[in-house]
Amino acid sequence: MRNNKRTKLYRKLIFLLIIVFLVLFTGCGEGTKFSTDYHPPEITGKIAAPDSLSTNTFFIARVIIEDPAELQVQARFDWGNGTVSQYTDLAPSGSTLEMAYAYQESGIYTIRVSARNSAGMTTGSSTVSHQITIIQEEQASLINDLLIHNNRFFMSTNEPVNLTLSYRRDNFTGLRYKAYSAAVKRSYVDFPLPVESGGYYYEMALRVETAAAVHDTMLTFLAADNQYPMLRVDFIDVRQGDGVLIQTPEGQAIAIDGGYGSRVPGFSSPSYWNGAGYPFMLNYVLNEDIGHFRYLIETHNHMDHWGGLADIRNHGIEYDFYLSPDEPLGFETGDFLSVDSAVSFEILNIDLPPGVSSGSENDRSVVLRVEYGEVAYLFTGDIEASVESYLVNNDFHLSADVLKAGHHGSRTSSNGYFLEAVLDRYARIVTLSFGTGNPYNHPHDVHRFADYEVFGTNQPSESYQGDNFHFNVGDIKTYTDGYIIIVGY
Repeated sequence: MRNNKRTKLYRKLIFLLIIVFLVLFTGCGEGTKFSTDYHPPEITGKIAAPDSLSTNTFFIARVIIEDPAELQVQARFDWGNGTVSQYTDLAPSGSTLEMAYAYQESGIYTIRVSARNSAGMTTGSSTVSHQITIIQEEQASLINDLLIHNNRFFMSTNEPVNLTLSYRRDNFTGLRYKAYSAAVKRSYVDFPLPVESGGYYYEMALRVETAAAVHDTMLTFLAADNQYPMLRVDFIDVRQGDGVLIQTPEGQAIAIDGGYGSRVPGFSSPSYWNGAGYPFMLNYVLNEDIGHFRYLIETHNHMDHWGGLADIRNHGIEYDFYLSPDEPLGFETGDFLSVDSAVSFEILNIDLPPGVSSGSENDRSVVLRVEYGEVAYLFTGDIEASVESYLVNNDFHLSADVLKAGHHGSRTSSNGYFLEAVLDRYARIVTLSFGTGNPYNHPHDVHRFADYEVFGTNQPSESYQGDNFHFNVGDIKTYTDGYIIIVGY
C-alpha cells in the first residue's frame, strides 16, 4: 500500500512539473510566448551628412537605428579612409545616433554604418552609404575648424599648437574648469569636457598658441548629460594633510593618504586648520560611491596622512593592498603597481633612498609617478630636500604636468632645482594641500611658485599676486584623457 501511495505521489509531482514547464515555455495566451528569436537591428533611411566640405572641418554624421525586438542599439561609422569609429553608446530603438569627424586629406569618400543591438546581433556589412567630397582649401586663420558637441571638443589647426581653455556656467555658478594640453603639440584634437550636469550653457575662453602666433576666442556651448571615461585624480580638502583619490578610466580606485580623518592627535584638539576629528576623506569616497580599492597607499607614518585611510578601512570598504614604507609588499624603486589599466603607477621612492641618512619620517615617503598617454602626475608625500636632491641627481624620470607639492608647500620641500626638473612641460600645475590658519604657516614662500599654475585647497597666510594662483578652492578635481588636463575647482 505504501509503495502504491508513493508511486501515485511521484506521478502527481511529475505531472505538476510538466505543467509548469509548459506554462513557462509556451505561455497561456497570446503575447506571453517566450522567445529568443532576435533579429539584427535595422538602419532606417539614409546617413545624414554633408555632401562636401573642406579638409579639417568637423561635421556630424547621423543615422536612425531601429530594432525589431525593441532592444537597445548602437552604431559605428566607417569613414571610407581606413578609419572606423568606436560604437556609440547604447540607446533606445529608434534613436538617432551620431558621430563627429573631420577628414584630413582631400578626396571622395564613402561613409558606411553598421549597427548592433544589446543582444550582440549586428547588421553585418551595411548597404546604407553616403558619399562625401573633401576639398583642400587654404586657411587664413590658425584655427581651421572648431566644434563642441555632446561634451566633446573638436578642433583642427594649420600646425601643431598648445592650447589652454577655461569654462564655467554662463550664470557663473558651479565649478570652474581650466584645461591645458600636454607636452606634445597636436594640430587635430578630440577630447571630452567634464561638466557638472547637462542642460546648462557654458562660456569658454580658448587660447591656441605656437612660437610665432597666438589666437584667442570666446564661445558658448550647451552641455549634454554625456560623461566619458577619463583618468580622475582628485586632491581632497582634508585641511592640514594630504588626501588623493585616483579613479582610472577602467574603474580601478587608488587612494594616496587621507588626512587626519576622525582621529584626534594627542597634541591637538579638533579644529578647522588640521581637520582632525572629521572624516573628510571617507565622506568624499562614499559620495563617489567607491566600494573597492585596488590600493590604499600610506606615503609615510604621520597621522595627517594615514588617519583618513584608517577611516576607510574601519568603515569596511574593501581593498586589495595596503602599501606603505613599513609594508612595502615587496615593491622596490622602479617597480610598477599591479593595476589592470592603461594608466601606469611607477614607484620612484619607498623608504629612505640609498645613501640618504635622515632623521625625518617625511623622507621615507612613497613617491609615485602616474602616467596616462602623454600626461603625467608626480605625488611626493612629504619628501624634503635630501630626497628631492637624490631623485634629481640620479636621473629619475620626474617630468610631469601636475606636481603634488611635498610637505604642504613647506620650505623644506619644492626646491627650485626640483621644480625645474619636474615641471618642464607646457602644462605646469602645482597642487598644495594645507589648512587655513595652520600654525606652521604652510605654504612658505608662495612667490617661488609664480611660474606655475597653482591650486591650493585653503587660504595661505602669506600674500600673493597673479592670476595663476587659485587658493581656498576646496577640493581640486582633475580629469585627463591622456592628452588634455582639466582642473575643476
